[in-house]
Amino acid sequence: MAKICLTKEEIKELAKLITEVFEYLKLLRQKNRLAEKIQFPKIPAIFSESIIMHLINDSKILSELRIISQAKFGGKKGDILISTSGDELRLEVKATAKSAFEYFGEKDISANYLVWIHFGDYFTTRSGGLIDVYLINEPSRYFDKPVKITLNKLKEKVGNKLQITKVDLKKL
Repeated sequence: MAKICLTKEEIKELAKLITEVFEYLKLLRQKNRLAEKIQFPKIPAIFSESIIMHLINDSKILSELRIISQAKFGGKKGDILISTSGDELRLEVKATAKSAFEYFGEKDISANYLVWIHFGDYFTTRSGGLIDVYLINEPSRYFDKPVKITLNKLKEKVGNKLQITKVDLKKL
C-alpha cells in the first residue's frame, strides 16, 4: 500500500499524540524505577516524512532547486523523490528527539539530499517550541561509508554547508 502524506492538521494532531506517549512514560518512570528500562518511542517515519513533504511544497526548504514538479514518497527507491525539470532527486529523512544520534546507511549517504529533523525536547516539554531541520546536499561529499553520528559531529563535519531551518509545527 502506497504511503499517503499526512495533512498539516494530521501532523499537528499526531505531534500531540506523540507528546502524550512521552508524557505517560515520564510519569511511569516517576512511579516505578523499572520504567527507566522502557525506551521512548521512535519518531514515526510517516510523521517526519510528511513534515518534509510540506516544507518542500511550501518552498521552506529546497527552494533553490529549479521548478519542482512533484514531491512524492519513493518507496524502496528512497524516502522522498523530487521531480524537477529533467531530474529525479532522492531525499532521505532522519528524525531524532532528545538523543540527537543517528545512523547513516549506504542509502542515506548516496542520496541527493539527507534531511535530519531534530525535535530535541519538543515531545517532553509542554512548550512545543521550534524544531530544527538540517539539510545536507550530496551527503557523499562528507561520508564515504555508513556511520553512527551525533548531531554535534554532523555540524562539525558539514560546517557552513549545513542548511538549517527552524520550524514551528503549530504554524506548519
